[in-house]
Amino acid sequence: MPSAFGSPHARRRRWEEDGWLGGDFSQLAVVLPDGTLAGIVSWRTSKTAGPEGGCLDIGALLFPEHRGKGLGTAAQRLLAEYLFATTLANRLQAITDVENLPEQRALEGAGFRREGIMRGLTFDRGRWHDGVLYARLREDITGPGD
Repeated sequence: MPSAFGSPHARRRRWEEDGWLGGDFSQLAVVLPDGTLAGIVSWRTSKTAGPEGGCLDIGALLFPEHRGKGLGTAAQRLLAEYLFATTLANRLQAITDVENLPEQRALEGAGFRREGIMRGLTFDRGRWHDGVLYARLREDITGPGD
């Protein structure tokens, strides 16, 4: 029976081929100045957009010990800048659980705008959860330095 996560050998080959910087799905490490791995940020072409890549779904995962320090905001702001500089994407979007207030604050701090609630989106821990959709367009201005 195949694994839901795929072959670890395929992941290693992918890393050796392109360092996870491909057209279908990519991720970058979030690394602290002392070299500590704090998490990852990722992106993929959105299923809601055409194959031209005009819309990318992004995500972030920080290890628990690195949360609550502004690192998620900084990582997602840098990711947005990187993607707008290196891709043709016009829209970046992220979905988080309606109860995940720290991630909502991080996305807003990174220049993303709350667009709406996606009711009954995911099933987790025995119940359905709503999601919150955030997006940032290429034309959005987030403040000094952007």
